[in-house]
Amino acid sequence: MYTIFLAIVYEVQLRKIRLPASLAYEIRANPAEVPWINWLGPTNHTAASLLHDQADNEEERSAVKDAEEFLREFLKSGPRKPKDVFDAARAAGISQRTLERSKFAAGVKSEKSAFDDGWVWRLTKAANEHEGRQSEDS
Repeated sequence: MYTIFLAIVYEVQLRKIRLPASLAYEIRANPAEVPWINWLGPTNHTAASLLHDQADNEEERSAVKDAEEFLREFLKSGPRKPKDVFDAARAAGISQRTLERSKFAAGVKSEKSAFDDGWVWRLTKAANEHEGRQSEDS
């Protein structure tokens, strides 16, 4: 038997206080290379623990943190079109991929600004509160 893929299933149910256990599984193959799922059972991992610091090294983690700070600063005055965000980030030396990786952690949400209008990026309420607490601590 060969392990092809190892993964963890994490079910998110927003309206329940107690979340169900995450389940680990691996996709295996028999000698004829026919895949099958081998359930490994409950695990202590959560969605947050799986997504936390996905960067491969310190340099990448630092770039993502810089991008988070850039997004919070750039969007604190209000929603902006993605093209404007990407152009300003490129001018600041931040790649589009790094910007997209940092979007969730920075508390940025994409939304349609109006029916006839395009999309915009904006800071969520939680991100604005986070920014306010940081400035109070300074």
